[in-house]
Amino acid sequence: MAKLSRRGAENWRGRVNYYIAIDGTKFSVIDGNRRNHKQAKADAKAHSLKILGDQGLKFVGGKLIGSDGAAYDDYGNAVAGQQRYTQGQADLDVSRSEFDTKQSEFEALIKEGGATLEELAKTKAARRGGFMAQQMQNALLASGQDPTMIQSIAGRGQAATQRGLQDVLKGIQGQTTQQLAGAKQFGIGTDLGLEGIATERMGLQDAMTQFMQSQQLERDKIQASLDMQPEWWESGVSGIGQGAGKLGGAYMMAKILGIPFTGGASMALP
Repeated sequence: MAKLSRRGAENWRGRVNYYIAIDGTKFSVIDGNRRNHKQAKADAKAHSLKILGDQGLKFVGGKLIGSDGAAYDDYGNAVAGQQRYTQGQADLDVSRSEFDTKQSEFEALIKEGGATLEELAKTKAARRGGFMAQQMQNALLASGQDPTMIQSIAGRGQAATQRGLQDVLKGIQGQTTQQLAGAKQFGIGTDLGLEGIATERMGLQDAMTQFMQSQQLERDKIQASLDMQPEWWESGVSGIGQGAGKLGGAYMMAKILGIPFTGGASMALP
């Protein structure tokens, strides 16, 4: 059983010369009178309580209680146990902080990856649309069509390209939202110890690695998706090329623009 104050050595009269606090500090009895005995004993107890408080320990029913609830009879063991607990908590705090940092890095990586894919889609769509528009213009000019009609059909082609691009962008944004939700599923509750946090961190690191490895595949998917978009252009360019002069070109333009073909080489814009 632990004591806040213990009797020290006695003099030849059998009276206590000092009282010993829980950490071994001695408080002498001055002049040996009763009042000074009480004061020295009280000082030893007060010192013990202060020392215990500084160590994060409590004195309950003759036991020293640590922050983790462990009970000790010996002050030295109690201090050692409390230090182990304190160090363990510090290690936990560091581990939690490192995990939170890694999780934030993953979320930032996902957002950056999504933004990169969106920019890639816009760039490739613009290049593809420009190339197909030029092909369409060349085919129409070769068939002898009116420049104003060429502008009209090219505008419709550009609009179709933009619609296709928006579909691709929505897909990227939806995927990014799902990936962010997946990253947040890696959580460490307050009940997880160092081993549990380490396990969660390994899973988080694996997810980050898989994400980075998948980015090239996602870029390839975007390219494939955009390559499928210009069917409108390609069918128009091919059809005009197969037409016979102005009359054939006019027929294909009427078909593309969605207006009646009158049988003439020239048409009015809708």
